[in-house]
Amino acid sequence: MRGGPATKVEPSPAAGDVGGGGAATVVGDGDGRARPVLGGERTPGAQALVDAARRLLARGGYDALRLEAIAAESGQNKAMIRYWFGDKAGLLAALVDDLTHDATTGLLERAESLPPGAGRLHRHLELARRVMEQPEFATFFDVLPHAARDPQLRPLINDLYTWYREINVRCFGGEVTPETRREYQGLASLLMAAIDGIAIQIALDPEGFDPDPCLQILETWLRGSLSRLSHEGSAT
Repeated sequence: MRGGPATKVEPSPAAGDVGGGGAATVVGDGDGRARPVLGGERTPGAQALVDAARRLLARGGYDALRLEAIAAESGQNKAMIRYWFGDKAGLLAALVDDLTHDATTGLLERAESLPPGAGRLHRHLELARRVMEQPEFATFFDVLPHAARDPQLRPLINDLYTWYREINVRCFGGEVTPETRREYQGLASLLMAAIDGIAIQIALDPEGFDPDPCLQILETWLRGSLSRLSHEGSAT
């Protein structure tokens, strides 16, 4: 997510740690549990664990993500997973963040290089298609079904989805007012659902599935909805 809640609780240094900062920072979430702040620069040790999990996920899917295997793949002690990420759920959330962060922020940077309007929306959806077709994006769906059933992982992945939603609202480029914010959020959520669904179909049939008709209909619908919201916002 490259960001997180403001209230931070710093962990105690661990023996054998290389450097400080990075993903070891955790935050209180209001229910007595601690959650890692995702994003930012990680120390070499923390990043090595995320990279190891990424390789194991690509080779063997979710079942390959055992703590012992991740530690062995990274060449580190298993205790460092708890030090840097709190628990396995924290590491997996950092892994998902690693899989999606650069692509997501890239979408925002390119979209915001254009003025609000049809061209900006078209660019956003065009770039989203490229992301959907990347093999690494499909590995995200190895983790996602488990997040819905894991009470520790679920709020962390939800944090990422909250961030994705805000990125989409910013890519739309409209002036969000208190009166229109709920609808902008709804459009962003529906866009995320469409992108996830299209990406799953691409992963299932990479040679045969054509996402263009879906994206063309989606763009037409979004253009009309955003135009209406823009007029409503300017009228208030």
